[in-house]
Amino acid sequence: MRNYNHHSVKPSVTPSAGAESPARVRKSRPPRLLTAAELAGAAWMRLPAPRARCPLTGLSRTGLIDLVERSGGAVRVARLQRPGTARGIVLIGRESLLAYLDRIAAEGGAA
Repeated sequence: MRNYNHHSVKPSVTPSAGAESPARVRKSRPPRLLTAAELAGAAWMRLPAPRARCPLTGLSRTGLIDLVERSGGAVRVARLQRPGTARGIVLIGRESLLAYLDRIAAEGGAA
């Protein structure tokens, strides 16, 4: 007679060498945002994700877009979009953005 008390150890089942493991579904993650130190050498920076902040300036995505539009062309912008697609990537020139922010600060903060 076998003893089926709670102290008995059940054998573990391991898949054989030839058996395939079930496919794991991998969730896609948003791209990792760069830190201000990592952006120090970059010529261009991407707009932050919605509801995220720019690691260099601390501005929101909308704040950066507004600043670029009010700059009157002082901030360099590159819009990359494949032909026939509705969406694309907006890149902002890091040096021109910082120069524009310095100019606003020197003028007393009115943009």
